[in-house]
Amino acid sequence: MSSVSRNSLVVWGFVNELPDQLRMGGRFRDSTVYDPYVHDDQRFLLMLHHRELQPWLQELVIYNSPGLKGFIQIFPTSGLWETGMGDLLCRVIQDEAQFPMDLLRIRFFAEIRQIFLPDSHDQEGTLTFEVTEFLGALEMAAVFRSLLHPNEQEQVYQVLKMGNNNEEKFYWGRLLAGLNAEARDMLQAWRIRQWSMARINLLYKLMRHVEFYQLRESP
Repeated sequence: MSSVSRNSLVVWGFVNELPDQLRMGGRFRDSTVYDPYVHDDQRFLLMLHHRELQPWLQELVIYNSPGLKGFIQIFPTSGLWETGMGDLLCRVIQDEAQFPMDLLRIRFFAEIRQIFLPDSHDQEGTLTFEVTEFLGALEMAAVFRSLLHPNEQEQVYQVLKMGNNNEEKFYWGRLLAGLNAEARDMLQAWRIRQWSMARINLLYKLMRHVEFYQLRESP
């Protein structure tokens, strides 16, 4: 179970009504979820493999939107259920009601330490999202992961860390020249050089939780 735990995400939901998939012991259709726990009419807990995050959330929205509202918090396991997860879950539950139930919000903790300092990360705009905004971020991570090889991903990150200066401009130009047309167009369309480092770091963290796309090669 330790291997399963390390590769899983924990989801705590506080919503206006339970998703259709959790009512009357139902199951999610398009994503693999470990046996969920329904606490009451508004709260649920479940675990899923970290690469199932995007299909699970897409299914949740497709079958329950626009009526589903509330606050869903997603975080990694500590890997030590008996010594660490109770404290983490208590901290997450403590913050469950801080937003009004006017829409569906997602709070994604990429790292355990963020659970204890949520306000600073919220100020960067990289922790709490409207559900469609977070799905868009996952989609961008999947496209980025699919269009760039791992060594190219690392090169992009290293150049972006330099900041907007003459050295960065020089290396950015060299980097673009070595990429295929699809990857080059993607980076330019996204204007990724204008992103904050917090947003860039989030993109790279989300890549761990998305699958490759089978992209059609250009003729």
